[in-house]
Amino acid sequence: MPPWWVVFETHHPTEAHIVAGRLQSEGIQTQILTYAGGAALGITVGVFGEVRVLVPAQQAKRAREILEQSSPVLQDDSSPVIFPPGEDAS
Repeated sequence: MPPWWVVFETHHPTEAHIVAGRLQSEGIQTQILTYAGGAALGITVGVFGEVRVLVPAQQAKRAREILEQSSPVLQDDSSPVIFPPGEDAS
């Protein structure tokens, strides 16, 4: 059995499953690794909260390329909303 490499890490299981599904749609095998003790105890920080997506070593380069192309670039939308004088959000 070939070694498996980590190509994505998160603290959100849903995000890991979405990434794994994206890779699977390209024909790449995936495994999702979580630490059972962390999930059982509700620990979502540190190493016990990590969720990892693994792929076979020979597919790791292709998987990373796919993920780099698939990742949307988020724009900073944290600017405050400015209303004209005398108006408010209501």
